[in-house]
Amino acid sequence: MHKQNGTAAWITARDTPELGLYVSRVAREEDNGHLNKEMRRDQVDYRKDRAENKKQELAEKLERRKALSSKREAIEVHLEVKYWKDLLISRSATLVQVKAQLSWLRAPSRKLLVTVPPGLSNGKKDHILIGLITILEGLDATKINISEGEDSSVSEEEG
Repeated sequence: MHKQNGTAAWITARDTPELGLYVSRVAREEDNGHLNKEMRRDQVDYRKDRAENKKQELAEKLERRKALSSKREAIEVHLEVKYWKDLLISRSATLVQVKAQLSWLRAPSRKLLVTVPPGLSNGKKDHILIGLITILEGLDATKINISEGEDSSVSEEEG
């Protein structure tokens, strides 16, 4: 083939010791192709292991999400503003109760219904409780069934 396309003439015109070394090196590398196969095989094994680890991590992450979701849905929900105002006046609300209520409101399934500002759970109990009351006062009673306090209780009027 090189005789037909003029490659032989090009090689003889430009033949240098560096070109000879380069051709020898390329030929030697091709002769050692079995080493490249081993390297590629090692890379494939590494990528398979990494994919398996990633799959396992995703499964663990899903389990953590399910556990958090079930924990969040087990929270006793009080969406009545009067309930929280009474607790504010009597100072009988615990920080855990208030943070749990905020966590329930932050659930992804209620994302379109309620907006809980980030950082509200950080601070003093009274500040957090006042923030919760403000959020609950801003809720649209037609979108959330306040009496039951269920997760996706969009009223039938809008549906």
